[in-house]
Amino acid sequence: MNHRENNFSEDDYIKELLAASRSSDPTERQSAASSMFIPQSILSFLAHDQDLSVRISAIENPAIDNALLDKFAIDKEKSIRIAASRNPNLSWESVIRILLSFEFETIEALAQNEQLPKELWLTQTGNQKSVNWCYVAATSRNPHFSDELMKLNLISKSDLIELSQNPELLTKLSFDDEAEIRKLVVEKIETPKAVIVRLAKDPSPLVRQAVARSFFCTKPYIDELLLDPEITVQGAAAQGHWLNENDHLKIYSEMPQLRIHLAHSSNLEVDIAYLLSRNQDPQIRCAIAQNPCCDPAILSYLSQDSLLEVRLAVSSNANMDEETALILSYDPDPKIRASVTKTDLIPYDRYLELTDDPSAEVRSALVGSFCISYEAIEKLREDPDPYVRACATINYDVSLDLLEKLTLDPDPVARSLSARSLQLTEEMRIRLSNDVDPRVRIVIASLKETHPLILARLANDQIEQVRQAATANPNYSPKSWKLIKNF
Repeated sequence: MNHRENNFSEDDYIKELLAASRSSDPTERQSAASSMFIPQSILSFLAHDQDLSVRISAIENPAIDNALLDKFAIDKEKSIRIAASRNPNLSWESVIRILLSFEFETIEALAQNEQLPKELWLTQTGNQKSVNWCYVAATSRNPHFSDELMKLNLISKSDLIELSQNPELLTKLSFDDEAEIRKLVVEKIETPKAVIVRLAKDPSPLVRQAVARSFFCTKPYIDELLLDPEITVQGAAAQGHWLNENDHLKIYSEMPQLRIHLAHSSNLEVDIAYLLSRNQDPQIRCAIAQNPCCDPAILSYLSQDSLLEVRLAVSSNANMDEETALILSYDPDPKIRASVTKTDLIPYDRYLELTDDPSAEVRSALVGSFCISYEAIEKLREDPDPYVRACATINYDVSLDLLEKLTLDPDPVARSLSARSLQLTEEMRIRLSNDVDPRVRIVIASLKETHPLILARLANDQIEQVRQAATANPNYSPKSWKLIKNF
């Protein structure tokens, strides 16, 4: 608002703030303390007000003196320290001091301060992960801070690696005594290439294996790792990103022990894949069938394989064509037919035919397909198998009458599945929370829609698993038990 355009001078506004800061009404003093235009002298005065809400408003005001703000960050009163943590102008020294305070509420307030440097912008506040993000943010500014964090057991090395994007810190941790830590460093995309190249000669095969899988492991280093004494390292090198057709052919011809690893390669040439698909070793054929980059023609050939595991791998491979999917939908094994129904490659008429499949496993899997018609779903809701009926109910819109019928089904599996329906009424949920079968009560206790009063009762259930599910629910409150008598 432009006060001058409204015949209201800046001096008049300051006088108004001064008058408000001396008001007997704490609400007016709090309003003055929140103003961005308040002079520093008045703001400092309000930061020492007798009323806590006024002091907090003044401390959270970005206009407050930085030196004064740092003093409030170590105030003896927790609410004042929390208010200081929310101020965007908090010094980095105070941020580190708060992180080392072991005081979760203050650290959580710091984590919610969206105006702090970008490293502290969080999406998951209020849990240990967000606190760790604060630690890592501090480390990104001051790598030596990580030593203090780990000495105090505030954060594990693995969490530090997972959350950090600091190349200097990752380089430092690449010299760690634990092979698992060095492996995690290799797997980070922010790790400098020079570090990964150095770790190609690491004494631990676990680390060398991670190096072989790294995008930064170029051809000369892959050639060395192919001759590694450990077969696991050789296998990882056989899947190297920088290998070409000639390299694959050489591995296939001269290193038969690596053929199964070669079958998993993401850049495998078609000719080599063809040879591997004809291999007598079923594990190699299965590996080729699982490869998401496998040529559709090779998958079509493997769909006729005599081994169930190979055909099953083909049925879940998104790279197969429609003809292969149709062939597998007639496979004699129900596992194969059930698996292929999860794709969108089968003709519409074939989906309808599968609603009469003799296997309940196939019919229940069919419910999850986006290609099946509403009429077919209605048919499956009347299926003789209780599991199929329940699956049809929880996956699609359902009438309350049918849902009511399923919640009263004599089969506990059907009742436990119907309990997951988003259409469930509160009356049905209460009834199922008293179900004689603990599996049904566990489902109710796990749902985020379950009322806190129901959870309070289930938290005192005679079955331990039910109690654990109830107390782990975010809606659970220990105070709710007092209200159960009125429930």
